[in-house]
Amino acid sequence: DSFQELAVVAAVRATLPSSTSTIGLRVNPLVGAGAIQALSVSTRESKFGIPIDQKEEILSAFRRYSWLNCMHIHVGSAQMGVRLLTTGVRRLVDLALELNASLGSDQIR
Repeated sequence: DSFQELAVVAAVRATLPSSTSTIGLRVNPLVGAGAIQALSVSTRESKFGIPIDQKEEILSAFRRYSWLNCMHIHVGSAQMGVRLLTTGVRRLVDLALELNASLGSDQIR
């Protein structure tokens, strides 16, 4: 959910050098709120996930941690609508493709 939590994961991961775990970042795709504002987690005000517009910081995290290998989103619960959901997925896929191109590998699977 945050770069601070990623630092905690990195400290634990350092004690497990042979781990093949899938570890990713939760990204906030910033697609907006659904019908129920209280259940929406894809707004700038959300405390969940790293805002998708922090691309350089996200890229730096993937460069720093070669074991970091995926991303995920949660746009919200209840009455989000297909358009918000698919927009969130499209933004995440586009970001993954852009990051992999910058990394020169398919680190994000």
